[in-house]
Formats: sequence, structure tokens, C-alpha cells
Amino acid sequence: MAHCQKPDPPAPRRSARAPAHRDRWPRHNAYLRLDWQAMDNLTISPSIELSSSRLSESAIQPEDPGKIAYTRMGGFGLANLDAEWQATDQASVVFGIHNLFDRDYQLVEGYPEPGRTFFLTTRMTF
Repeated sequence: MAHCQKPDPPAPRRSARAPAHRDRWPRHNAYLRLDWQAMDNLTISPSIELSSSRLSESAIQPEDPGKIAYTRMGGFGLANLDAEWQATDQASVVFGIHNLFDRDYQLVEGYPEPGRTFFLTTRMTF
């Protein structure tokens, strides 16, 4: 089993060109989903999302316009759950919960992500 780890990007200098957005991506991401057919017409699907820390441009920047300050945002793990009920051969209803345990996290400094969210969707095939 090999393990690759990319180094932190060097602090970029401001320029007329837009800087590369390497700072927005974590080194490691994982997504795991299990589909369990509880009944003939009901599928329950728990999932987890894991993300390591990432760099984000700091909300407060130095006075020197040639320098950019970064803040390391913490890694996080989210648990999700959804259930799909197959009403007919052509129609289904999905109910789900994202961020089941209402975890507080930020992808970008100063912009918190939503807490626990619920969704309901329907699907019709013709």
C-alpha cells in the first residue's frame, strides 16, 4: 500500500494573474456509502465524508500587498443518512439528512457551512 502526501504549497505572491486555488483543497478526502435494502421497496443509505485540513486565505491580510496570509482550517467528518422508498416501478421518494450530528465546520475562513440539513426529493421515470 502506497501513501502519497503532497507538501503544503508555498505562500504565493500576489500578481495581476489569479493565483492557483490549491489552497482550497485538502490533502485527503474520503467518502464511504453503504446501500442497505431493508425491504423490497426501501433502501437505507448511511454515508460518511472525511476531509483533512486545508489552507484558506485569511480574512485579515497583511498591509504588504505582496504577501498573502493563510489560515489552516481544521479537518472534519460528517455523517449522512438517506432512505429511498420505491413507491412504484416509475416513482420513488428520497428523504435524507446531511450532517446528521450537526457538526460545525468551515471550508473557507469566515464562512461556516450549514449545520444539519434535511431534504426530500421525488423521482419519476417514463
